[in-house]
Amino acid sequence: MKISILSDFHFGFAFNSELEDDSFENADEAMEKALDSDLILIAGDIFDSRVPKTSVWAKAIKILVKPLLKENTGIRLVSCSKDLKEISKRTLSHIPVVAIHGTHERRGKGEINAVEALENAGILIHLHLNTIIFENGGKKIAIHGMSGVPERFAKDVLYQWKLKPIENCFNILILHQSIDPYVY
Repeated sequence: MKISILSDFHFGFAFNSELEDDSFENADEAMEKALDSDLILIAGDIFDSRVPKTSVWAKAIKILVKPLLKENTGIRLVSCSKDLKEISKRTLSHIPVVAIHGTHERRGKGEINAVEALENAGILIHLHLNTIIFENGGKKIAIHGMSGVPERFAKDVLYQWKLKPIENCFNILILHQSIDPYVY
C-alpha cells in the first residue's frame, strides 16, 4: 500500500503579491506526485486563512479534486469511528483523501472550518478526533487524526480522546499540533 502524506499547502499565502501563486504551484506538484498512491493524507493547514477568499477557494479546489479523477486502486474502507456523509463516500471510489484541519483553519465553536466544507463537498474525509481503517491487499491501516487545537488544550484533548492503536493494523497518528514539552 502506497500512502502520500502532504501538509501545509497554505493556499492563499502572500495573497496579492508576487509570491501568491507559489502555494498553488507547490501543492499542485505535490498532488500530481501523490496521484500514484492508494491513499492521500493531508495533515492540516490546507488554507492560510480561517476564511479563505473566493479566488483562493477556486484555485485550491482545482488541485484538491485531482484524486477524484483517478480510479481507486483496490483500497477499501473497513470502518470509521464517525458517520461518513453520503457525499464523502464518493471519494472512496477514487483515491481516498483523508485530512485534518490545521491551526490556520481552526474556527470558533459552532462554526464550520474550511476542511469541513471540503468534506461537505465530497472532496475529502475530515478526520478530527476519529479513526478510519482501510484495507488493501490483505494489509490494514488505521489512520487516527487530531486536528490543530489551541496549545493550552492539546494535552487534555489527547487524553480525553483515549486513543489506542488498533490491533492487526499499521497505525498512523496525524497531528497538526505542538504538545509542549513533548513535541515543540
